[in-house]
Amino acid sequence: MSPTTHLVLRRQSLLLGGLTGSIALLVGGMIALVYFILPALHAGRPGYPPVSDLLPGSMIALTFWSPVLFYLAALLAMARMFAQVAAARPVWRATARGLGLTGWALMLGSVMTVLVQPRLMQLDWVREVMVQQGRHAAVGGIAHFDVPAIVIGVVGLAMLLLGGLLRRAEAVEAELEDFV
Repeated sequence: MSPTTHLVLRRQSLLLGGLTGSIALLVGGMIALVYFILPALHAGRPGYPPVSDLLPGSMIALTFWSPVLFYLAALLAMARMFAQVAAARPVWRATARGLGLTGWALMLGSVMTVLVQPRLMQLDWVREVMVQQGRHAAVGGIAHFDVPAIVIGVVGLAMLLLGGLLRRAEAVEAELEDFV
């Protein structure tokens, strides 16, 4: 790989790693703020549930957002992969490990989204607490992030980078074949 190509790859990886990590932290931080931190700060005030409802409300929010934990883990695995490539670590090792971790996190997140979380939200005690707190299908009311769509977008960016890596690897392989 030529020095210029290597530098371009490192810059792209640095940019995508920063973007991916920032997205993960922003989404995770917003969810934590809206569904856990603010309710804890405002519990018992007029218009908010009493302090005694804080733990059940947090458990419901955690149940509702549980798949997101895996999707955020996928984003963080991608950010780490990009950072490893940007730091000039062996590209194949970094991408293999990063894609493996991302794949596991996405698979577990989808299992949570499709099979586990809907069943947990149908439990009687969950519905009872939601009715007591005046909540509807979604926990909270300020925003709903479509985290799977965000993760799919970032994975798409990763695929763009990996496509470039594979094109460059093909060029290097052709160059090496000329030497042999």
